[in-house]
Amino acid sequence: IQLLNKDNELQRSKVKQARLIIILISIGGLLIVFFLIVVYKQFLAKQKANLKLKAQNKLIKKQKEDITDSITYASRIQSALLTPKEIMDELLKDYFILFLPKDIVSGDFYWVNEFDKKVITVTADCTGHGVPGAFMSMLGVAFLNEIVNKLTNQLTDDTCLCAANILNMLREKVVNSLHQTGKSGEAQDGMDIALCVIDLKTNLVEYAGAKNPLWIVRKDVTEIEEIVATSRPIGFYDDKVTYKTNRISF
Repeated sequence: IQLLNKDNELQRSKVKQARLIIILISIGGLLIVFFLIVVYKQFLAKQKANLKLKAQNKLIKKQKEDITDSITYASRIQSALLTPKEIMDELLKDYFILFLPKDIVSGDFYWVNEFDKKVITVTADCTGHGVPGAFMSMLGVAFLNEIVNKLTNQLTDDTCLCAANILNMLREKVVNSLHQTGKSGEAQDGMDIALCVIDLKTNLVEYAGAKNPLWIVRKDVTEIEEIVATSRPIGFYDDKVTYKTNRISF
């Protein structure tokens, strides 16, 4: 009887161990299933996010291409407004141009024209880069053409051809067109300019500058001569400083 009781007790112990093992295996299996479900849901969510991100990237790429194409086309319009090389070759014998737009279109511009048998050259740096600067540069070119046409048709003692007179007229047009009044917080848009009126017959240069100086390199002279510009850009300023004409012989 004692042996049978021990054997029964041993069997009960084995049954308990088997049950415990089954319970642990069941719990482990449930945990694994739960883990797999979580991982699968995360995989689906990640896959959905990747698809959404891919669609957004595709949209951004398309928008970037459209914007780039638009700005590239605008650069062709801006280039067409700049003085053509053929005209500069005709008016200037010895010159070079360094024009490197930062963002396809440029806030810088150059302009060359002839008036009253004199050559007018302009190099300008407008406020802003890229598209905002390009708008200002196109505005500057349009105003310079308008000013020269006005001087051509209405040349009087009050509208004499001198570098400072052209800059003063240009500043007035920029201030009026941008409705600049000097109010607090108002955008100080404008441009820095170096303008020269070259008389090839008398070998005389008239220079007026709005923050952009004139550098003179003379033959057989090692030092560079600098003519300081007026320290006011083309735009609104309370002090209303007028630009000064400097005359240089060459």
